Amino acid sequence: VHNRPVQGSKGSYRVNLRHGVSRIRSGLRHTVGIIFHDAK
Repeated sequence: VHNRPVQGSKGSYRVNLRHGVSRIRSGLRHTVGIIFHDAK
């Protein structure tokens, strides 16, 4: 995935940050689900 800044670097950084956070959240949720599943 190539993210090339358009005009303001702040705007693109904001978009990349939001995308990264959502990806990390979904990853964490997946990991936690596996851990709880194994705990049972």
